[in-house]
Amino acid sequence: MIALLVLATTVLALASGAIATTWQRYGQAALGARREWLECPQTREVRFRIVQYGAKPGGRVIALPVRPKAAPTRVQPPLRAAA
Repeated sequence: MIALLVLATTVLALASGAIATTWQRYGQAALGARREWLECPQTREVRFRIVQYGAKPGGRVIALPVRPKAAPTRVQPPLRAAA
């Protein structure tokens, strides 16, 4: 039980140290990334221009024959034999 507690404490210490080192190294860049993204001219404005309306030329509509579904035949009840 004590070995498991020591192992968990060691893993927690190593993970905390790695997070602290990473935050110290890249924290300011991460905090400023959103502001830089919002100030970027490519992300501030998006425009669409429709060049052509309607269907593409050369498109064809193929009419397929539509047949109504046949109704299932009625099954007659079996004849009862006289007793």
